[in-house]
Amino acid sequence: MPEADDTFLEYLAEADRLVVEQYPDAQFYEADNLNAGRPGSQWRFVFNDPSTSPNSTVIIERLERGFGEPREIPEPWVGDRVIKLPITLGLEDARALCERGGCRGEVRAIVLRHPLYPGVNEPYYIFTMPGERRRCWVGIVSGEVQCAPIEGG
Repeated sequence: MPEADDTFLEYLAEADRLVVEQYPDAQFYEADNLNAGRPGSQWRFVFNDPSTSPNSTVIIERLERGFGEPREIPEPWVGDRVIKLPITLGLEDARALCERGGCRGEVRAIVLRHPLYPGVNEPYYIFTMPGERRRCWVGIVSGEVQCAPIEGG
């Protein structure tokens, strides 16, 4: 089960603070937990650093005992748009919207991102439920829910 709203939003705020402390121009791109609901699962927070040429990527991970050090990768992170912080829709509220939208099941991966894709106009929480072969997208501004089958496999 995903973590409580305030916990995820607190993690996001702390990741932003720690990264911006060392990389003042950093911009938030993505958060993911690819082992949601499993012991030892961790959050990874991805930031863009536009002060470098080309833009570099800064990643910080939240492990069970706290945050690691931000690490810079001298390559751009592609496929995402900047997400302006703070956000107000918490993880639990997004999951509840997903369930009310008819997309239920054990969540194994959670991603928060604003995909660089035509027609995508806001960031989304994306919940993956492989047991149901479904993915649920919840808009963090609109609260709009879209459920779709997982392709392939």
